[in-house]
Amino acid sequence: MDHSRRAARRGFLGAWHYVRRIPEHHGIRLRALSTLWPQTPRSPAKSGQAAVLALGALLSSILLQAGRAQELARIEEVWVTPPDLHLTYVGGVVEAPDGAVIISDTNGRALYRFLPDSGTFSVFDRVGQGPGDLQIPVLLTLTPNGDVALYDVGRRSVLLYTANLTPVRNIQMRELITNPKGFVYLADGTYILSGGSMAARMMNDTIFAVHHYDEDGRLLYRYVQLPDSQFRDSLIQIAGGPVSSLSDGGFLYSNSAPHRILRLDGDFIEHVFAEDEGVIEPIVDRFARTVIEDGVEKTRFEWFHDQSRGVFQMSDQRVLNIITRQYRGDSIWEIWKPDGELDRRFRVPRAYRPLAKTRDDHVLAVYEHPETSEWVVASLRVLD
Repeated sequence: MDHSRRAARRGFLGAWHYVRRIPEHHGIRLRALSTLWPQTPRSPAKSGQAAVLALGALLSSILLQAGRAQELARIEEVWVTPPDLHLTYVGGVVEAPDGAVIISDTNGRALYRFLPDSGTFSVFDRVGQGPGDLQIPVLLTLTPNGDVALYDVGRRSVLLYTANLTPVRNIQMRELITNPKGFVYLADGTYILSGGSMAARMMNDTIFAVHHYDEDGRLLYRYVQLPDSQFRDSLIQIAGGPVSSLSDGGFLYSNSAPHRILRLDGDFIEHVFAEDEGVIEPIVDRFARTVIEDGVEKTRFEWFHDQSRGVFQMSDQRVLNIITRQYRGDSIWEIWKPDGELDRRFRVPRAYRPLAKTRDDHVLAVYEHPETSEWVVASLRVLD
């Protein structure tokens, strides 16, 4: 892929860039030297480039051996979805109370009910404006009574279904949350969406990353105020990050970039749980860039910049935060102790995008298949 080739072309300088940043990452350990670089075919015409790349790899090896020992990426794939689902882009995943896994295919405008034990699935793909009909289905979560909740950007609505994907209710919202990154229902029946509010853009208002709504979609409160920036439109698009509920009725929020995890307990007061500036670089001034293609000026967006994509409280009260680095083809997994101290951090050589946690603490994540470019849902277990 183009991203892999671009990473490989960094050669010696790229190797040095990665190695010199490793101390800043406080414990990221590469599983193997071969995973430092995306693997690309080499041709005789690029032998010079290959030699430079090899030199960079040698330097990386020496510096890594002089630094911290390697740590194996300790996760295990429990199951993956079969290829006959043909998922074009997965926006959301959630485990239903009966053990079925509900998947939203954003580009395919469909919901899938997948049964991991049998590998079978059913599809809800009704498009329109009627009850339960889809437009642009993205994030999924569960309500306190076990219904499946879908945030549909195209309908500007939260759509509720039973676990069998029978439509229950359409909650029409009064504002659009663009580029949504987190969605969770709380124990009191209210829900949280994170992302950029288009209302703030239209009214030139203060930008917040997290938005709290009642059971009828009315705004209750906004959290995580962002500092104003000359790149205001970019700030609205990058605002937000993953969220997940806490047992006390509050929620966790992990800022997409830069790295910062907040805990909002039942009092909904923002407390910094953990942060590490060296892990994810700020993106606001680089999110949008102007390019000239065929003499035409176009704007390109770094939608898949390095960012926190999932944050979950585990059954032992530790917090798992996962950073997806799509362009590098890997992900960084962090486990934080209940007091906010880092337990461990490791690199996994696949760009998993986490979307949900199951009742038994497995992570439901997606990745793009390297050969078909279709999306795969995987159940992942972290090994202690």
